[in-house]
Amino acid sequence: MSRSNDNGAFLFSVLVKSSVALADVLGEMIDEKVHKEIKKQKMRQILDILEFQEDAKSKRSFYTPNEDEENRIVECIKKNDPEFNKELFEKFAEDVFRKFQKAYCENNLDSVRKFVDVNVIETFGVRSYQNQMNGYKETIDIADINYVDFFGYHNEGNVEVVSVAVGIVFKDYVVDETGEVIAGSDKYKKRSTYILSFARKIGGKTINNIKDYTEGSISHCPNCGADIINSFSQCESCGTVLFNSTESWLMNHIEEL
Repeated sequence: MSRSNDNGAFLFSVLVKSSVALADVLGEMIDEKVHKEIKKQKMRQILDILEFQEDAKSKRSFYTPNEDEENRIVECIKKNDPEFNKELFEKFAEDVFRKFQKAYCENNLDSVRKFVDVNVIETFGVRSYQNQMNGYKETIDIADINYVDFFGYHNEGNVEVVSVAVGIVFKDYVVDETGEVIAGSDKYKKRSTYILSFARKIGGKTINNIKDYTEGSISHCPNCGADIINSFSQCESCGTVLFNSTESWLMNHIEEL
């Protein structure tokens, strides 16, 4: 009987020691995994900080405005559109940029069709759709727009194209279905410059209220001054096309420098 008890005690002792050893091994594995994840997060934060600091050295480190060139561009546009207003157009470009980025992130590009070319809509629509199919969501959180400067001007047949440089401070990151950030950073801002190109048919006229244009609530025809009552696409008095045509400025290109 005592031998049986001794064997039982021995087996119990071995079982306890094995359980303790297994717990130690599992604990070490868990600690190592947690340690690696913490190290990974810290490294990501360090890289983001270094990237922002490098960009912050000069908000125009890769772009220098040229006042003479800006004046030349404005004069070229005014030859056919005497009422063209540089400051008003810059506000328009900023408004379009903000609305486009918001529509892209929300997978709602149809909402900006009246001032964005269909080719740009289709290109970014495919990118947005791919993110959606992969379970990803990209967020572009614009904290500030530092400048909007005229960048270039040229004619393509009967179409004129003007480009502007838009300098922004923003967060750009992608999350998966769980909400985890898998690219970029949702904590640290960075700086960048985008080039936006706008095209319209030569002879197009300036719309005095740019906010009304982007909001789709224009009240007077920019050509003849008639009230716009029943249509937001064409003036019923003179036939001027108001939205989504070569008569009005459309953003036909966007790229990050």
